[in-house]
Amino acid sequence: AYGPIGNSSLRPEESASYEAGIEKEIFDNLRVNFTYFQSQLKNLIDFSYTDGYINIGKARIRGLESEFSYLLNKQLSLGLSYTWLDTENNDSHKELARRPSDKIVLKVKSGVGKLTSYFDLAYFGHRYSDMEGVQLLKPYILANISLNYQLKENLNIFGRLENIINEKYEEITGYQTPKFSAYAGMKIDF
Repeated sequence: AYGPIGNSSLRPEESASYEAGIEKEIFDNLRVNFTYFQSQLKNLIDFSYTDGYINIGKARIRGLESEFSYLLNKQLSLGLSYTWLDTENNDSHKELARRPSDKIVLKVKSGVGKLTSYFDLAYFGHRYSDMEGVQLLKPYILANISLNYQLKENLNIFGRLENIINEKYEEITGYQTPKFSAYAGMKIDF
């Protein structure tokens, strides 16, 4: 009634990966980096709606990550990153499920006295929810804000607001994701 939940015949995943990158400080306040990566996978585990968890054979993941960070002044920094991802199930020649082809993240960090704030705005491109490459999920945007205040040397209080634009999105078809959420806490080091 609840569908397949396990598979005693699963074999462990194996992978061979490499990456090459370059990082350069262009000016005192501007840093850039680029990284190319590629992985060959064997016995990749994925979920099929009809068979449950299965090994899908061989797959390839490759991509390019780039990041720019700019320090405006001692209190404010900006970051922009982009990830391009190309995946393929070598047996079916379809994209691997749940991996966005494009991801862009804008980050802003500000620090004034004992208060540090973070803002990030992220775009996640199209991806498939299923390994058959049928259920295309729409791109979405998430925005988050975090605050951290250092009360004492070993005591911080923090707050986090996630999905502040209340975006409705799915990472997997049929599985809900949180709407606007708020968190608060305290961290003590000893």
